[in-house]
Amino acid sequence: MGDFAGEPLQELDVNCLVGLEERSSAAKTTGLVARIDTLPSRRSYVVRETRVGERYMVLEADWYEFRSQLDRLGASLVRVTRTANGTAVLVLYASAQEWEPFGSWHWIRVRLNRLVSYSQLHILVPYLVSADSKSVVLPQITSRQLSEVVSCNSSVLTYGDEVALRPAVSWPAVSQTVAPVSAPQAAPQAHTQELHLTKAAVTYLIGTAGERIETTRLCSQATIKVFPISKRLSASEQNHPRSQQQTLALTGTRHQLATAMALLETQLNLHYQAPNHQI
Repeated sequence: MGDFAGEPLQELDVNCLVGLEERSSAAKTTGLVARIDTLPSRRSYVVRETRVGERYMVLEADWYEFRSQLDRLGASLVRVTRTANGTAVLVLYASAQEWEPFGSWHWIRVRLNRLVSYSQLHILVPYLVSADSKSVVLPQITSRQLSEVVSCNSSVLTYGDEVALRPAVSWPAVSQTVAPVSAPQAAPQAHTQELHLTKAAVTYLIGTAGERIETTRLCSQATIKVFPISKRLSASEQNHPRSQQQTLALTGTRHQLATAMALLETQLNLHYQAPNHQI
């Protein structure tokens, strides 16, 4: 299974080929297949122009599985990007009316438009939130089930054209006719949040050789300290439930703390639901 890994989701407009002109359905399908088959790695192909006010979703699937169902994607496909991991990142219309019954997939990864917790998702089929909290993985999913998932979670699974499709825009400089007003910027205020978790949960969050908690630190930019259980406790105190708790101290800005806590919560939920599975 591939992963988004920052490419090409943040660069969907890099090296895009020009789409097809309007022509018969059969001719368009033939031309699309030819262009898809010759699409180099890390390149995107624009199938059709975006529409004002339309909502879109971003999916990732195995390249060859996508290729086998290309003729059944119908009018829903807007853009396809071939990754270096053997997968296809697809931009499709989120409206189910645009979809044709393109069968089932062994797995599909749906990109989230923001960090969410399991409690914010309303999905009735088996699923997992990825460890980086950027996507939802749906194994053995049909097009009808996917339509229901997107419909019930459109607020976190769909994008407007200005978010999903357009390249990054550099804001124009301030007009020279207006003198800029400068003021000293105050340093961001640091906050500290303590989390009291079981020893087993803390051990999982730390990971092998500290890799998992170091990844959380890097992604959130928060300072995370782990306080050990005191070795001075008596035998009876060590057996007490509260004595088996450990404390994590998170320090950073409010945004850094929110990001770190969302990552920790996602990792624990993933561990509890599938202890032996890693994404």
